[in-house]
Amino acid sequence: MSLRSLAPGIRGATLVDFLHARYLGLQLNLSDLLHMNIKNLARRIPESILFPLTAYIQTRRVNRAVHMLTEVGKPDLGIVQDQNRFGVNVLGFISRSFGLGEAVRSTIRGLNAARIPVNTVDIRIDGQRKATTWTGRLNVSDCHPVSIYHFNPDVINNLGLEIVSSIYRSSTYNIAFWFWETQVLPKHWLKASELFDEIWVASSFCKSVMEKHLGKPVFRIPLNVDTNPTLRSERGSMIKALRDKYVFLTMLDFNSRAERKNTGGVLDAFEKAFKTGQNDVCLIIKIMNSVAGGSELRSLLKKASEDPRIILIDGVISRTDLINLMRESDCLVSLHRAEGFGLPIAEAMSLGIPVIATGWSSNMDFMDSQNSFPVPYSLKRLSKNARPYPKGTLWAEPDTDYAARIMRTLAKYPEIGRIRGRLGQKTILGKFNARSTGKAISERLTAIYSDLSRINVRVKGVQSP
Repeated sequence: MSLRSLAPGIRGATLVDFLHARYLGLQLNLSDLLHMNIKNLARRIPESILFPLTAYIQTRRVNRAVHMLTEVGKPDLGIVQDQNRFGVNVLGFISRSFGLGEAVRSTIRGLNAARIPVNTVDIRIDGQRKATTWTGRLNVSDCHPVSIYHFNPDVINNLGLEIVSSIYRSSTYNIAFWFWETQVLPKHWLKASELFDEIWVASSFCKSVMEKHLGKPVFRIPLNVDTNPTLRSERGSMIKALRDKYVFLTMLDFNSRAERKNTGGVLDAFEKAFKTGQNDVCLIIKIMNSVAGGSELRSLLKKASEDPRIILIDGVISRTDLINLMRESDCLVSLHRAEGFGLPIAEAMSLGIPVIATGWSSNMDFMDSQNSFPVPYSLKRLSKNARPYPKGTLWAEPDTDYAARIMRTLAKYPEIGRIRGRLGQKTILGKFNARSTGKAISERLTAIYSDLSRINVRVKGVQSP
């Protein structure tokens, strides 16, 4: 079906193109690709129709990408590879201001800490804002034999595949670094895994999921957190008017699916904890990509309009401002239903900020009852599709009554939170630093290069770190 048949003036876009873009959560091209009335029309497509269509489209596109890359083939392992010394190529959203961007920067920081030579390729999507000045261009002739692809299969066919394919052809060993939040993988991930020799993940939870579904070696490489915890800001630089209140903070990127992040659960807990008229507390909700918010955004706006203690901060802010917002808050609350790592939780803990968060999934690699406030939960199955999670997906339903009691206690006795926050900071700074990441990567790359040597792939000047 062509969008031209639905409205004039659309520049040759198809409904398939739109649905695929929407599935990926890419706001980048919608203004160029689609007329506003067509976007509104597509948003009204029932989820029961939208989900199967987008899943089908994604599977076909990943299958096509896999076919294209595997048709090229890898270097003949019997020939001598005239390649660089021990090192790795890293492809990812290096300069982008969202979770996968910070994840690949974590890997690069680890590589630098371990003094492992690294070539970088900054994958860019038009419309995404830069978070840092990180950049990288890679000449294929300078490729290392090992490459890490720091993005999920969902976007494998949308990232300048010609760049990916050229590096893939030049690499002897290819690694995928993936993040996922639930216990069942999408079907097209299984096909995409055929491209790679092994899979890296950031958490024990993800490792168990990948090992269950993929016939590939899976290794956990911990992320590191970079928040400059020694650089403290004056409270009030961003939330000056709130300096006399106990400030709770929660965050939501609408591209990460509001149902999973469960900001509504945080609102529910806040309202249970503090009666209307108790004005010594407030809840800041930091949101971004609100254009994808739909009914969830309307609900937040309604709540904020009814309760002056609820403050919405919308839009992309600088990395510095985001970290300062955390520093200036008294407590981070995340009543998520599932996390692929839980980076904001770890970042808040690294700053010594007490954290209240659902006690399930990847964040439990660094949370416990001593260094934070894990919230009890019950596991429930989705009663309907919630892209990209299909009906029947199992995830956590946190106990908002319990969360409310903790919020009320911390607001009344803030020193309890500060003590727990200091223990959380010790955990993150001690175990989730660049040295830890670098050590894990170094050990794995050493083993990989050893295996390559045994199968007669000679690499010029290979040296272990």
